[in-house]
Amino acid sequence: MTDRLIRINSVIDMTGMSRSAIYAAIAKGCFPESIQLSARSVAWAESAINAWIKSKIDAAKPKAAPIKFNSYESDTMRRWSSLSKREQDLEIKQARLNGDIHFSEI
Repeated sequence: MTDRLIRINSVIDMTGMSRSAIYAAIAKGCFPESIQLSARSVAWAESAINAWIKSKIDAAKPKAAPIKFNSYESDTMRRWSSLSKREQDLEIKQARLNGDIHFSEI
């Protein structure tokens, strides 16, 4: 795939940032550097801008806290995951018949 060079107006459209905010972010080192095309012309690698956008999206995603199980729960989960779908269905059916679980719990 060929990487395209894009001009400032495209970068503004892609990021939603203003021209001054883009140059301020470059000065801080937190935005991709521009590429000098001529004495008065610069552009950005489209892939670098897309990677920066993806990093912002990834950073904004909430990080799930790891679920901690006690040893009984861990053993139960391990055993459950080793069962086939049919065996799992049979266990659920048996638990419902025994009154161990209710329909609203599943």
